[in-house]
Amino acid sequence: PPWSAGPGNGRAPAGYAAAAPEVVTTPAAAPAQPRTIDPFRTDGTSILRTPVAPGGQYRAGAHPGAWGPPPMWAPPPRTDPTAIIALVLGIIGLLVFPLVLSQAALVLGIVGVRRVRRTGDEGFGLAVGGIVLGALGTLGVLAFVAFFASVAWWSL
Repeated sequence: PPWSAGPGNGRAPAGYAAAAPEVVTTPAAAPAQPRTIDPFRTDGTSILRTPVAPGGQYRAGAHPGAWGPPPMWAPPPRTDPTAIIALVLGIIGLLVFPLVLSQAALVLGIVGVRRVRRTGDEGFGLAVGGIVLGALGTLGVLAFVAFFASVAWWSL
């Protein structure tokens, strides 16, 4: 039967992989002690960090430690000032004085979009908002002028 194959006879039971060959070893002079890994040793054999004198980790050029150097924080992205001015002028021009400020918002919005695309700064949406509000203010001024021109024309 397949289960009759005992260990060491070189035959594997039917349906099983071949048995591993037996390994005969000669005893060593002294058995090796299992190496314990203490990651917090301070004798210079630590696997996490090299020994550092107290306060030495703050020297320039000191080993950064196991976790690497501190993270480098990038400054926040720059917003294009032309785009901000275009949006502010568009809002003020729409509410207060559309005759001049809406046209300025429209022009600065177009300039802001071109600058944002060229430099890669933030503020594309602000520039587009300035264009839209400047265009609405300009159309409002044109509609106002056209209305009073038609009233003057038909009242003659």
